[in-house]
Amino acid sequence: MSTVKSTRNLSDDFQDFIDRIPVDQIQAIALDYISNDAEVQAVLEYLQSDEFKDIVEKINASEEAIDLNDYLYKSGVDIYTFINNINDYLGLPHVEPKTRSLPSKRTFREFLDDVEAILPIDDLIALFKEKQQSSPDFAAFVDRISSPEFHAFVDRMYNSEEVQAMIVKLESYGVDVDRVVKLAQELLGWESTK
Repeated sequence: MSTVKSTRNLSDDFQDFIDRIPVDQIQAIALDYISNDAEVQAVLEYLQSDEFKDIVEKINASEEAIDLNDYLYKSGVDIYTFINNINDYLGLPHVEPKTRSLPSKRTFREFLDDVEAILPIDDLIALFKEKQQSSPDFAAFVDRISSPEFHAFVDRMYNSEEVQAMIVKLESYGVDVDRVVKLAQELLGWESTK
């Protein structure tokens, strides 16, 4: 193993994952569905609704979210920039760290399937494993998000009334939330959050 310290950091590791995602293709698929699919348009309308904004604002203000975000922030993840980009889009206030169409027969589920079909899942998983071995920052991050302490934060957040309401709504649009949760649990070696 090399004794030379890498000049790369955790943000660089995450960027490696982002660089493997075919953003242009996803955007093209999304624009097609947004223009031509009533169900996708309904989901977008919900995501821009006052009801959704209220849920996000309640989640952002919850003790569970504050603790989870602080934990991620202390783990080297710029979670507040990510959340605040979403909040800017929704017209919601910023969250600060404690320390700082045309009708279509297609469905929203089909939209998600089309996006999933072009994602290089095997490459992303391989990169995840490679980063665990080659990047001390990434390995430390994975250790932190695999810990019982982080798992407890996620459990509290997942089981909160606001998140459960959002899950029910997303599932009504065909989003397989359980599938996403199970994949994350497998990667992190967790038991069910339910």
